[in-house]
Amino acid sequence: MKILLVDWTWGIHGGPEEFLAGVDRELHNRSIDTRIVQEHTWKHLFIETQKNLRWADVILCFAFPSSLMVGLTRKPCIWICYDVPEAFYKWYKRPAFWWNRKIWTRPDRKIICSNVTDAYSLEVIYRRKVDYIFPLAIDAEFYSGGERRGSDLFRICQVGTILRNKNQLETIGIFNEFKKRVPHSHLNLVGPRIPTGSGPAYWNACKFRIEKCGLHHSVTMPGHCPRTLVKNLYYNSDVYVNNLRGTGGWSKPSIR
Repeated sequence: MKILLVDWTWGIHGGPEEFLAGVDRELHNRSIDTRIVQEHTWKHLFIETQKNLRWADVILCFAFPSSLMVGLTRKPCIWICYDVPEAFYKWYKRPAFWWNRKIWTRPDRKIICSNVTDAYSLEVIYRRKVDYIFPLAIDAEFYSGGERRGSDLFRICQVGTILRNKNQLETIGIFNEFKKRVPHSHLNLVGPRIPTGSGPAYWNACKFRIEKCGLHHSVTMPGHCPRTLVKNLYYNSDVYVNNLRGTGGWSKPSIR
């Protein structure tokens, strides 16, 4: 069997990319041939997907808009779908949403969701049953401990790609008010900068607000960090902030 893995990416190695790599490893362990199509523009993702459709026996799509790229091919397709409410509110009045629903209401298509809430939302929106629900995998043993570091600071952290819907800009504003009451406090905003689209502008806006508020010694934005460093950051923080606009990205960091 040959499986084509299709994923739209911001051009960084985040949670979805880590998940895709894990699926690819598992398929190889089962002696299944795979190809990965991973692009950060719709145009290139569609072109590369169409090039590889003939090669594949099964197409496995990750999230939206990857689900659009299979079109009306008659080969078996599976959509690993998450952040359904966000996709619904963002795309409901656009042709892309209706095209996506037409693609995935066909009986030969399978849909997988990572939680009951997304599954219920999709069933209401798409008017079809979800085929499988599987929980997000967390390396509980790895994240259950860490290296303790002594400090007199009250430490706050937020982990996630520096992105508008992760809302780090507002977090900085809230922390500025908090620090007036708790002077010995520090905020870590850990996550990579998106190199495309509005990513650089949002990163610069966060940096500007830090400087404007005089927080350059109290707020750290280290960018992408190794897993071990993130684990120790969780372990040594007094408060974890999950300050999101809309949905998406809440599950894994919060559980960790």
